[in-house]
Amino acid sequence: MAKTLAEQVATALDGPSDGTFVAWLVDEAKPLSVAIEHVLLGMGADVGADGDTDKPQDAALPTREAVLQVFEKLAECLADPDTHAAALALQSGCVLVGATLFDLACVFYKSEPGRLRTLFTALCERAAWLGGEIDASSDLLVEQLEQFQEKYSAHVATLEGSFDDAFVDKIADDIEWYQSVTWSWLCLTSVCRPALDALAQDSNFILELAKTSDVATKLLLKLGEDGVHSAAPARIASCKELIKRLKWEWIGLAYDVLKALFEAAGPARSAIDRDANTAVLLDILEALETGDATLEPFDNAPFLLDLEFRFGLREMIKVSTAAPGQLDAAQLDYVTMTIDQLINMTKPLYRDGLESLTLRVEHAEAGAAGAAAAAAADAATDAATDADVDGLAGDLAAVSLGHTPADADAVAQVQEMIPGLGEGFVRACLAHYNNSTEAAVNAL
Repeated sequence: MAKTLAEQVATALDGPSDGTFVAWLVDEAKPLSVAIEHVLLGMGADVGADGDTDKPQDAALPTREAVLQVFEKLAECLADPDTHAAALALQSGCVLVGATLFDLACVFYKSEPGRLRTLFTALCERAAWLGGEIDASSDLLVEQLEQFQEKYSAHVATLEGSFDDAFVDKIADDIEWYQSVTWSWLCLTSVCRPALDALAQDSNFILELAKTSDVATKLLLKLGEDGVHSAAPARIASCKELIKRLKWEWIGLAYDVLKALFEAAGPARSAIDRDANTAVLLDILEALETGDATLEPFDNAPFLLDLEFRFGLREMIKVSTAAPGQLDAAQLDYVTMTIDQLINMTKPLYRDGLESLTLRVEHAEAGAAGAAAAAAADAATDAATDADVDGLAGDLAAVSLGHTPADADAVAQVQEMIPGLGEGFVRACLAHYNNSTEAAVNAL
């Protein structure tokens, strides 16, 4: 009686880690690639000998743990350069491709992060084609972000136009698809440094992500216009919630990439790397659009404020500018001042909460003391949530918060004296100098 695929895998795993294992993988590439996909994506229950050529013919599939062990054994085999020529067939056979890394990451990122980091480091070093596939996936992600902008920019350019049920459902489908893509990248970058580096080294990624997030914000605002759309209110509410969740995931991915850009900003890093850290934030500021509305994180707030609210971007900048071989402190001060200005435009309830959120970020990796601080901050947040939010917001609004937003005349005065400055930059400078045009002009 022929062995099932699960039994074949078990036998192969018991054998030596050499060219014979690689040869077996190559010989069984087609059924293995299909079986691995079904096992990792949780579709094993649908698999059977039903004649479907897209499904493995063995009813007994290997377990997820066995699949992980297959790739760990493969990585051991690839330590011998003599196996590399034969292993190239695993790319064309779809056994070891970029998508494989995404699938493994989505399944094991939480339960086996250490094993995955070791595995992915070895595979990316020994299977040269994986680096190219990761880079191609990174390029594709940027294209997908640009497609989102192209698809929805026209719909949010004006307040006119009504969304019906079909269009809102289409938006929701698109958002869920982008959530899936973003989640896959979050899983992979958490355990695969080459994937994180691919995004960090792409000068367009963070900027396109920021622009796409801001288009999503405008879409969210347009969906919130009462009495304008013919779509059912329940559909609109559900779609808005999906957009907020997607923005949350986008901010998480942006933070991971920015953290990689800013970490170890010392003499060992090239000047190009250090300049890129600053340039990406300046590019985001260049594309920043703000009005006079009071801002609410993950609602109508721009990308930078969402990033600050969730992770404390200013603290990351302070650490980087204090490090040896520091980044351009003057330019990053400009970024910090712009974030300060955005915070001044934020609803008092959220503005008051930024400090405790920042403290949680600062202590997130500080061991037990950090965990205690986070628990205390969470308890305070829960208590505030249980209170009457409207009443709390009213009380906070009555408290002096240090800065008064710069008026249009003061901005115009500074721009007249020093032409060429953007309005957002001038507002940030005036806020930093307590709205003193003289002090701001002297500093500039």
